[in-house]
Amino acid sequence: MAYCQLVTSPLPPTAFIHWLDAIVPAVVESDSELARRIGVHRSAVSKWRRGQLPQAAQLPALSKATGTAVATLAALAAASAGLEAIPAEAGGQQ
Repeated sequence: MAYCQLVTSPLPPTAFIHWLDAIVPAVVESDSELARRIGVHRSAVSKWRRGQLPQAAQLPALSKATGTAVATLAALAAASAGLEAIPAEAGGQQ
């Protein structure tokens, strides 16, 4: 099973929040609409805006709702946690 190796990230710790700020108006009308598409309560999206990260299990639905690759979302979330996800195909451990 392949997994990601985590190292220090060159992305800012606010990377996920900046992505969310950019994607919501471009893809959906509101946080409520994004939450509905993902199947979470609107308060979950509000928590993401304040720095809490989505659960890994929510990334596929978030990917589908926004048209953003799961790997990109994982990298943004990892950066926000102060880490960098390196996919196994790109040299991470397997």
